[in-house]
Parts: sequence; C-alpha cells; structure tokens
Amino acid sequence: GLRVPAIIEWPAVIRSHRRSTVPCVSSDIFPTLLDLTGLKSPDPGRPIDGISLRELIVSDSIKERPRPIGFWKYDAAGERRNERWMDPELTRGTTPTVKNPAIDFLNFKHPVARMSDFGGQAAWTDARYKLLTNTRNNRTETELYDLSVDPGEKNNIAAEHRDIVERMTTELHEWQRSVERSLSGADYR
Repeated sequence: GLRVPAIIEWPAVIRSHRRSTVPCVSSDIFPTLLDLTGLKSPDPGRPIDGISLRELIVSDSIKERPRPIGFWKYDAAGERRNERWMDPELTRGTTPTVKNPAIDFLNFKHPVARMSDFGGQAAWTDARYKLLTNTRNNRTETELYDLSVDPGEKNNIAAEHRDIVERMTTELHEWQRSVERSLSGADYR
C-alpha cells in the first residue's frame, strides 16, 4: 500500500524527535484540531469520519489505530448531469498542474443517497487487514491482505478468510452509506 509520510513540528509539545507507524488520514485533521483546541463540533449530530490524533501528538500513546480508514474512488459518471452545489467559477483551481491545466473541482448535487450497490473502487484498512473492492460491469472483485505479514500486498488471502472479508465488507458498506448520506445533504439539514 501507498504510505505518505507526514511531519508535525510543535516544539512546545513535541520536545524530541520520534516516529510513529500509526496510519493517519486527512479526515483526522478536523477531529484532531477540535480536540487540541478544546472546541466542540459546530454540529455534533454530523458524522466525523476521522479520529483525534491528540494522544499520538501529545504523548505518543496511540500505538494502533482504533478505527479503520476508508477510501473510495467514487463512480461519479452519472453525477455530471445534476445541478452543482456551487457556481463553477468558484470551483476552479488557481494552480494549474501538468496533467490538468484548468482544474475544476466537481461538486454536483447528489439528490438520493444509495444504500447498496456502491460501485467504484474502495479500500477499508483496519489495524491488520486491508480489504479492496473494485466494481466493474456490475461485478465486484474483492481482495484481502494481511498487512502485518504482507505490507506490499502481494498475497490475496480473501478466499481463505471469508469471515474477515464478510466483516470488513459490512463495515465498509456502513461507512459508504454514511458517505452517501453526506453526499445527498442528509447530514446537513
């Protein structure tokens, strides 16, 4: 799996260099900032996908991520015919890239939340295992890797561990339902 390093510099709190292998994700930023500042969520009823990394930053006491991380390459092919949430002029990136000289951050309305048949590609990673799903032509391929012994994801063990695949798929689908509710605006009413 792809691992991207991150650096936190906070001399008043982090007094010596240290290293952690606890997986973190960008969705951890919001709950971490709330926790570090002592603020409450402006809308506590809304779901928060990430976790607070306060204890990892302050005392290095998190040794294993307590909740899985989800990734989803959403199949948005049909979304382009929907109305946008924001004016297209406000969604254009200001920094061109080599691959995309005129970035347009797509933000189409998603009026109905799907509760099944999610499509696209997804990953669900817990403290030990990584589940990958890829849906193409109404067929889903599933892979499972034991990251504790196979960090390079070379040995697909899905066939030998149907119970783990079933548990992690159930968790992934619950998270995807939550994402769908957010996409449809149900969490923001």
